[in-house]
Amino acid sequence: MVSRIPEQAGLYYLTGNELVRLDLRSLAAAKTAGLFSHRTSAGINRVKTNAYLIGPSAKTRVRETSPVFYLRLPEGTSIDEVALVSLNVKQDRRELELSAKSGFLGSKQGIRMEVMKPFESQEVAAGVYKIGSMLPKGEYLFYLIGTADQVRGVQGKGYDFGSEGPGTRPLAQMARASTAPGPPPPTPALVDLPPSPALGTVYVSAQNAANRLLLNSDGSFLLQENGQAYNGTYLVNGSTLKIHITQLDKDVDIAIDGARLVVNGDETWVQPGRQASTPSGRTTVNKGDTVDQVKAKLGPPEKVVSLGSKLIYLYQHRKVTFADGKVVDVE
Repeated sequence: MVSRIPEQAGLYYLTGNELVRLDLRSLAAAKTAGLFSHRTSAGINRVKTNAYLIGPSAKTRVRETSPVFYLRLPEGTSIDEVALVSLNVKQDRRELELSAKSGFLGSKQGIRMEVMKPFESQEVAAGVYKIGSMLPKGEYLFYLIGTADQVRGVQGKGYDFGSEGPGTRPLAQMARASTAPGPPPPTPALVDLPPSPALGTVYVSAQNAANRLLLNSDGSFLLQENGQAYNGTYLVNGSTLKIHITQLDKDVDIAIDGARLVVNGDETWVQPGRQASTPSGRTTVNKGDTVDQVKAKLGPPEKVVSLGSKLIYLYQHRKVTFADGKVVDVE
């Protein structure tokens, strides 16, 4: 497959045995919000710039659950200068909040963490990467950091596409998808004993801190996920947490991995009370921690700043710098 990738820099989508080249698109400036309040508030309020692509959807459509791309980078660039972001769909355009300025210490430019999507990359030849990701239905862009040209009004460049696949499914969606012909499975019996010592009471999704799971000692649970509330019963079978969602009349099996739960093989739920802390109560972030480990400890950052090969997470009282996906500095 690598030998079939053209020598010209670009992104190619693998569909069947065919490689489809994605167009390189330029983002134009849509509007700048908050500029007046930024000036009149001595720079405390933020300024955000919305960039856009014309049209509500991309020409290239991806239908696989786990699409595969091949990226040949321009000479002198690295994979760390590529960010996968979701676009906000409007009637006639797709928008991306691209930059912001705030605080007394000057401007902080970057992409909001909420729109950045994880992807796996493997270098299969010099400057050529195989890229994979699981994405829900939506519009996306492989954004090339450092391609903005303010003189020409270009807010950056990237390769756009749309996903039709389901991507990673939340707990409730997993239950809906497990429907099979025949009578519904029996509801697990309520458990009179308290939870297993290995099991916590409250779990929070490392991917979305608003998603929470509460396990009660009587064998019942409450689930808050994607703005919806669910309840039901649960029991523990070895290293598996089995929950029955009453509203959907469905069962979901969840892996128990130490102090965390693993859903659908890759979504992590953590116990807030089991996070590592110093005696002063300040959560410890160590050099070498991964991005997922930091988010599990500190939650989502207030701002994400991309600086070439480095990624910076900004919290209220903390700045965490990553290189090659691992912590290299904490301030």
